[in-house]
Amino acid sequence: MLHILGSLYSHRYLVNCELIHKTGENLQLLLMDWKHTWPDIFQAHVHMTPECFDVLLAALQTDPVFHSQSNHPQMAIDMQLAIALYCFGHYGNAISTTMVAQSV
Repeated sequence: MLHILGSLYSHRYLVNCELIHKTGENLQLLLMDWKHTWPDIFQAHVHMTPECFDVLLAALQTDPVFHSQSNHPQMAIDMQLAIALYCFGHYGNAISTTMVAQSV
């Protein structure tokens, strides 16, 4: 039994992982189009109005956590905020990493 458990723990996944094609188009659509032309759809994704989103974004713009000095550039703050709000607005199986990757 210990040998079987050891074997299971030696592999991170029981099934090989497959890459999910992600382009960021949905996130761009959310922030550049739906935010202005379809605020109800925008609000359904981030759980706040576009106006409230902009106020929160303005408050976060100067926070040092969003200004890394590393060689790896960070994603734009509005994108990070939209993804975080999407995650905060869901729970359980509805917020798997696969759903985040597909939705935003």
